Amino acid sequence: MERREVRIWWIVTVGLLALGINKQLDLQSAMTEIGRIVARSQGWYETRFVVQVYFIYSVAACAAFAIMALGFLARKAHAATIVATAGSVSLLAFIVVRAASFHRVDLFLGSEFIGLKMNWILEMGGIGIIIVGAHWRRVTQTKLVTGG
Repeated sequence: MERREVRIWWIVTVGLLALGINKQLDLQSAMTEIGRIVARSQGWYETRFVVQVYFIYSVAACAAFAIMALGFLARKAHAATIVATAGSVSLLAFIVVRAASFHRVDLFLGSEFIGLKMNWILEMGGIGIIIVGAHWRRVTQTKLVTGG
């Protein structure tokens, strides 16, 4: 496996680990509450929408940069790594949509398709695609090493 491809897998691994820690500790809720407290104490709570918009743009810019970096790194990678990268991009897109959290977006994410919430389908779908790519790459790498 090329050094560039190994970097992709490390980036995906660290990213998923960070998302898992955030999910367990509910850090985004803590950050939201701290933001409310600061906004009220500094007197700009009524104009918080401007800060929220800049925050969403920042999240979107970071996600766009990450997508470009992953795309650049994956350009000559094994197809399984490209699949996992696509899953990562899907998950990043979901995070941006979730960060935006506009009313209509929340309505969509709360809607159901075949009995499952769209929120769950999008989040777990991206993670599932990453898992498929990782398993596929592991199998092909094992075959290369063992000659099977």
